[in-house]
Amino acid sequence: MNQLRQLLLLVSLLAIIRGQSFAAQADPAASWTVRQPGFVVETVASGFHLPVNIAFAQSGNQPTDPWFYVSELHGAVKVVRRDGTVQTFAAGLLNFTPFDDSFEGAGEVGLAGIVVEPVSGDLLVSLAYGASGYLHPAVVRLHRSADGLSMTGKTTVLSLSDVTINNSHMASRLSFGPDGKLYLHMGDAANPALSRDRTSFAGKILRINVDGSAPRDNPYYDTTDGISATDYVYTAGLRNPFGGDWREADGQLYVVDNGPSVDRVAKAVRAGDLGYDGTDASMQTGALATWSPAHAPVNLAFIQSTVFGGSGFPVEKQGRAFVSEFGSYWRSGPLTTGKRISEFMFSSTGTVLSGPSPLVEYTGTGKATVVGLAAGADGLYFTDFFADHGSNPTAVGSNVLRVRWTGASGAPTVIFPPKN
Repeated sequence: MNQLRQLLLLVSLLAIIRGQSFAAQADPAASWTVRQPGFVVETVASGFHLPVNIAFAQSGNQPTDPWFYVSELHGAVKVVRRDGTVQTFAAGLLNFTPFDDSFEGAGEVGLAGIVVEPVSGDLLVSLAYGASGYLHPAVVRLHRSADGLSMTGKTTVLSLSDVTINNSHMASRLSFGPDGKLYLHMGDAANPALSRDRTSFAGKILRINVDGSAPRDNPYYDTTDGISATDYVYTAGLRNPFGGDWREADGQLYVVDNGPSVDRVAKAVRAGDLGYDGTDASMQTGALATWSPAHAPVNLAFIQSTVFGGSGFPVEKQGRAFVSEFGSYWRSGPLTTGKRISEFMFSSTGTVLSGPSPLVEYTGTGKATVVGLAAGADGLYFTDFFADHGSNPTAVGSNVLRVRWTGASGAPTVIFPPKN
């Protein structure tokens, strides 16, 4: 009997040890390593399906209030409540079946951009829709319920029906500028000839009234020939400007633009032309910084006082830009050409003073990388896009994580949302 008891005790101890080991491995934050002292990476919420972008709710400090929203590539929006609970805000937003079979280079089309409309609290999203056998980009308003936790209806704000997209270079980031206008980043639909053509929506930053009309003070607005793509153009000459952010210091929109083999950070200015003509050489036009070979920068976020008071980052980080580098599709382990968040410091005129300098890098063995990036009240939030382990690149199981300043490495992790 003593031997049996000892055997049972040993089995129990082994189970506990294995369980602890599995729990440690299961924390997604453990696969990310900070490269600057004083920061930690924490897991905030889990169970996402190809999470692309993050948009923070406007208000509310009760545990059940919405904290932030997450767009998912295959046509859903999740809401994370302040108690950390994740639920579906909207589903089935695509009217076509997303590409699943050959994900690399064929799975980039779906739902991408997301922003909270300041007046109503509704969500505006950018997505692809199918019509007559083709896919086109659109901006859609998702009307929110009174509690902000679900969609009550949807309205198409702007349909870019003159642009046909295949498997990439679609409509992506949405933001409200300092002027209150809506800005949409539109890829070139994999057709470089459209990038500098002001009669096409493709390859542009578009400036839009919140009701979908073209602002009369847009640089090429002209009613004498009717309203067309030209009337919406703010900046031309881009390839795949998937992300960007407004800088407090100069009021300008900074974008990351993916090229064939060279990527860039650039300012998208009124009536500007960033010159993309299908060549890597043209990606140097207007570039503040470049990556060669390509690192696939997909989002950019400034840490600054006008956004959550500087996100709890130290004073020396205020005004810095942080960029999510996607790297390559569904690759295992770390990458020298991506899977990191990098930091830039710009001068008052926008020239690069330093960077890209790594803040956080993926050091695990799985497939996770970084896509969504947004400054929150208590840190820099990001999505890891792919479920880290498994054999299916479109599996559910991705996360939202946070880079938080603690002032000292090894500080205890706090996973609860702020009550502000």
